[in-house]
Amino acid sequence: MIIKNARIYTPEHTFKTGDLTIRDGRIAFGAPPLEGEEVLDANGAYALPGLVDIHFHGAVGHDFCDADESRFAGHCRF
Repeated sequence: MIIKNARIYTPEHTFKTGDLTIRDGRIAFGAPPLEGEEVLDANGAYALPGLVDIHFHGAVGHDFCDADESRFAGHCRF
């Protein structure tokens, strides 16, 4: 997958407009595009590689904070 036209947060703690290539679930900077590869236009949206969003909510009557195995399975089915 290629994510084009994103504002990418860099290791230098700045944003740079450019493209991100993702191969095998990892960012592959500078990798050439593959034929038929999926392309997503970020339209200038921010991309923060490595950021994990830990803000979450429950759903369908289940809450992640107190979830046991059966409630977690309910989230997965949702």
